[in-house]
Amino acid sequence: MNSTRIQQHPIWLLPLGIACTLSAIIIPNHLVFSAKSLQLDFWLDWFITIVFTADAWLRYRSLQTQRSKPIQQIWFGFDILAAIPWTTLFGIPLLDTLRLLKLIRMPEILKERPKLPIFINIPLQLFSFSYWAFLWVHWLACGWMHAAAEPHYLTALYWSVTTLTTVGYGDITPDVNKVTQTVYTMVVMFLGVGFYGYIIGNITTLLQRLDMKRAMYYSKVNQLNTFLQYRQVGPEVKHRILDYYDYLWENRKGFDEKKLLEDLPPSLQAELSLNLKRDLISKVPFFHDANDSLIRDIAGRLTPIVFTPDDIIFHEGDRAQSMYFVGKGLIEITQNQKHLVTIGDGSFLGEIALLQERPRTASAKALGYCDLYKLDRADFHHILEHHPVFAEHIHTIANQRNQKSVTST
Repeated sequence: MNSTRIQQHPIWLLPLGIACTLSAIIIPNHLVFSAKSLQLDFWLDWFITIVFTADAWLRYRSLQTQRSKPIQQIWFGFDILAAIPWTTLFGIPLLDTLRLLKLIRMPEILKERPKLPIFINIPLQLFSFSYWAFLWVHWLACGWMHAAAEPHYLTALYWSVTTLTTVGYGDITPDVNKVTQTVYTMVVMFLGVGFYGYIIGNITTLLQRLDMKRAMYYSKVNQLNTFLQYRQVGPEVKHRILDYYDYLWENRKGFDEKKLLEDLPPSLQAELSLNLKRDLISKVPFFHDANDSLIRDIAGRLTPIVFTPDDIIFHEGDRAQSMYFVGKGLIEITQNQKHLVTIGDGSFLGEIALLQERPRTASAKALGYCDLYKLDRADFHHILEHHPVFAEHIHTIANQRNQKSVTST
């Protein structure tokens, strides 16, 4: 794994994020109290130094192995400045503020990652806002401790929260005779207006995104409902249509599998189709010995189709043109209006259409909503043309069935 990928890996981002957070908390304390009073600070400083140094080394390696941009070289300079334990080496707490340059990495650590599910990304973004809010409150509390000579951190933290959120109860106020306290309070008040609006606005946006797909679904259903009313569609048909959209939402969250596949390049379309449909295809007896290339071709030609409750998939006596793979749902097979069998997830039906040009010998009806994949006879013959060994196998099976006069669908 190269240096750039290590820098982006979650295993490395975790200690880096912890080190950045510790530096953002400890350094303002150093400035307020002028010197370190706890032995723990010494070990935390060295932990931060080790992590920052390792991250700087990784960036240096990435600059050596690929063409670097000027901005990357600037960031490397920041990494070097942040890796130096200034107070430990020189005893000057003010220089430790250079280590806060490492906070530039935090937006990268806390950023939204499209490859993660939305139910992980949304909490991650909420945590990101809470994280920055905490740091702002902490920094301003440290500033108030310095400006007001307030010895108690909790009191300063309370003042910072009430002032930033524009509440300002008035129980802790600046001394009007001291310019520093008054000016500092005014600045924090102005920051509080923007800070409060920014947090509330972003949290609102995130919560809306969490339910964005549902909102789009409701909008589509409302439009459809208005159209059906305008066209005076009967209540029975209207009910079935709206139930169908409810099913799509509950089971697919409104996604159209066919359209999603169309947006991918051919190679990825084939890969995803194979991943989704391999198990269904392999359950058909005459596909048992099919190789990956053949299954890939078949998967790419399967068309998703949904049947609603009581839909007739095919009638007895119909000309056979397709076979079906059952992804989800229950299907009743009848012959001469008599129940033969009920099949469900992972089953297949109508395979005779691919082997022989004969009318359907039974009927198939959806007992509920059914997600099926359809393979047309024309597509199947196209596949046989490109896989001659498999074509011979199919012809052998077809001849055997003719000889035995098989009447199954």
